[in-house]
Amino acid sequence: MAVTIGSIGSSGSPVIRISVAGVLSTPPTAFDATVDTGFTGFLAMPIMSALPLGLALYGTTSVQFGDGSTASRFTALGVATLGQESQAGVILLEPSSTEVLVGMEFLRKFEKSILMHRGFILLLDQQGVDKGLKVIADALEQQPPVPEPSEPGNPPRSAYLSDAELEAYFKPRPGDLSHGFAVGGL
Repeated sequence: MAVTIGSIGSSGSPVIRISVAGVLSTPPTAFDATVDTGFTGFLAMPIMSALPLGLALYGTTSVQFGDGSTASRFTALGVATLGQESQAGVILLEPSSTEVLVGMEFLRKFEKSILMHRGFILLLDQQGVDKGLKVIADALEQQPPVPEPSEPGNPPRSAYLSDAELEAYFKPRPGDLSHGFAVGGL
């Protein structure tokens, strides 16, 4: 079984467990955060959840939402932790939201790519992505050519890896925790 670091939330979006702390040695607090690839920032969180963390107020910024509307928001400096790695960044403070969001800047700073498969969320580093792509490329090379759909009696053959092939690749091996995954869990 693959090392799972997240899951699909009730809204159908990927959710990961992170910790957030202020920049002045405050103890971190764990949050289940939604991965929002439409959010270009680092982290967004409810202002009421942010206040107890001792985040350092950074300023204000203008944000544009998916519907095209804009608004001003306070920002703060904080530290997010994913697994054993921590990164500092600008946190958007939301006055009425109830969820924590991680955005594209978060994934860039942690140098992670997201893989979703059957309810599992994996965050892979570059080495893990490279290994996974090689496994897929090798498997595709070994498959017979996909028949043309127009040939009678030859339905198109799937070019996807089987569940067993995916699980064999992503299965952690004893003593190998550097399999390209950010190790953690919900």
